[in-house]
Amino acid sequence: MVGGNVSARENRRTLRGEPQSGFGTSKAIACPPPRPHTKGASAVTPRSTLRLVVLSVLILSLLATVVGRLVLIQVVSGGSYQQAAANNRVREAFTPAVRGLVLDQAGRPLVSNRTTLVVSVDRTTVVRQQDDGKQVLARLADVLGTSYLDLMDRLQLCGTEGAKRPPICWNGSPYQPIPVAINVSTDVALQIMEQRGLFPGITAELNSVRVYPKPFDVNAAAILGYLGPVRDDELQAEINGVDDQGRMLSRTDLVGRAGLEDQYDAQLRGSPGVKRLAIDRSGAVTGVIEETDPKPGNYVVTSIDAKLQKVVEDQLRAAVFRARTQGRKGDSGAAVVMDVTTGQILA
Repeated sequence: MVGGNVSARENRRTLRGEPQSGFGTSKAIACPPPRPHTKGASAVTPRSTLRLVVLSVLILSLLATVVGRLVLIQVVSGGSYQQAAANNRVREAFTPAVRGLVLDQAGRPLVSNRTTLVVSVDRTTVVRQQDDGKQVLARLADVLGTSYLDLMDRLQLCGTEGAKRPPICWNGSPYQPIPVAINVSTDVALQIMEQRGLFPGITAELNSVRVYPKPFDVNAAAILGYLGPVRDDELQAEINGVDDQGRMLSRTDLVGRAGLEDQYDAQLRGSPGVKRLAIDRSGAVTGVIEETDPKPGNYVVTSIDAKLQKVVEDQLRAAVFRARTQGRKGDSGAAVVMDVTTGQILA
């Protein structure tokens, strides 16, 4: 009975793969040993290592790009950006300088300036009125003896919708006073200046106008030349606001177009005054930042003798008349008087 139970237990051990006890021999089932396990260790493969390296390089590259851009904006180009931001809030208005005189060798003026009363309108002040300045401009038109529509045409900026062509429209800066009447009478000027409350933004001031006095009634137009408005190609040729002759030009300037006015224009024109105005977001002027006065132009003293010039013109006119009376073609002529010792042209 006992022996039978032992034999049964041995059989069950054999089926489960357990070692038998006693003297019996049996074959045990071999099982692989368990893998060693170290606490905290992770499986790292070469592929995962490569991914970490690539991700680290991308993050460092992104940081280097951001830092480099910040250095470029704040340090390298910081001054230019600051200047650009300031320019968006600043506008400039120019005051023309008094043009220099052209004299003959005795100091007699061949070209000079004459002061005249000019009425101007400051757009930035007028448009801030309750009705956009319509009543002010209507009163001004009545004082000047012109129509309201004609006055508005002169105040329109060239290039805007509905504006007339130059010189009717204003071709200069909108922050610069716009002349609407030249050579007005003293009574008109006093009526405007004595009632400033009725004419806000309206001024009547003395300005210089170019004149050619003709001493001894000489006609030296071919020598002296004349003035004309600035062309677009001259403005586009400017570098840093100055052209190749050192002139600071604006669209409202007059420049020499022939003769001595053209040859010595850079010396005759002087330097304009500049008023730097602070503006707000809507474009309204809030104050004057800086203002410089204009510097008058230099005088040009020529070798021309106005008295001798008159004699030459009269002789040339008489010679042309004689040629015509003799049946010859006498449409033009020329004469030159030169000092043989110095080579100076006297007439």
